[in-house]
Amino acid sequence: IWNITHDFAHLEFMRNAASRKYGGLTPVSFILDQILILNPLSILIWLPGLLFYFVIREGKQFRAVGFIWLTTFAVLFINWHSKGEYIAAAYQILFAGGAVIIEKWSEIRRWIQYSIAVPVLVFGILLSPFARPLIPADKFLEYQNAFGLKPPSNEGHETVLPQFYSDMFGWEDLAKNVSKVYLSLPEEERKNTVVYCSNYGKAGAIEYYSKKYPLPEVVCPHNNYWYWWPKGTSVNTIIIIGGEIEDHIHSLEQVEAAGFHKTKYAMPYENNLTIYVCRGFKRSLEEIRQSDKIFI
Repeated sequence: IWNITHDFAHLEFMRNAASRKYGGLTPVSFILDQILILNPLSILIWLPGLLFYFVIREGKQFRAVGFIWLTTFAVLFINWHSKGEYIAAAYQILFAGGAVIIEKWSEIRRWIQYSIAVPVLVFGILLSPFARPLIPADKFLEYQNAFGLKPPSNEGHETVLPQFYSDMFGWEDLAKNVSKVYLSLPEEERKNTVVYCSNYGKAGAIEYYSKKYPLPEVVCPHNNYWYWWPKGTSVNTIIIIGGEIEDHIHSLEQVEAAGFHKTKYAMPYENNLTIYVCRGFKRSLEEIRQSDKIFI
């Protein structure tokens, strides 16, 4: 119902993501990720689990569950640009079936359950820092290098940390730096000031830390924030995070660099950002909202 009443925004999002953000992903990378994203040794459990639903007699009554997994896999595979983790939650189905088979095998050869469980557990412990931020970033880099692994990115950006880890850094620093610029404005001017964020990450950080630091209202054209763009707000000054002066003078008369955001470990597009104070609108905020709209 939401998509019908919002011009099928999710379809627009998927088209843009497939052609731009995830354009480098292929069916081959999707299949490889099934081994790499999960504990690689977990294949000893989930592959027998798949057989359970289609080969083993006891699994026949649950065959529909197996077809659900296969259908999900097929849809994502055919989509061409699917991320490997999209199907991760569905593996619980295969783990359940695999556990039944391993239990049956262990009735004949008891050592089988230990020969599978112990390697999976040990390897899972060794790989756990790659899935959860369990150790400080500096130590993680040493750990990562010891394994000889290069951090993956689903969006084509080079990072020293895995993207899920880099995405955790720099947000409070960003809020503090924007707050400094905001507080540098005369008090009367601050009443009619907003901050423009190019994506939901920046927008969410500014809103979240507004409880801790003095910050203006957010405007953002990215995904749902495009719908949440405040209407009827009287704005004379706009603070813009990132971009170049040339990007902003098409819409604004005066563009002044007033601050800079730099932090450690953050994603490249969330780092080394100039913070601008802009005045004098050549186009209305609504015109900017419409032209900058991006679902991706």
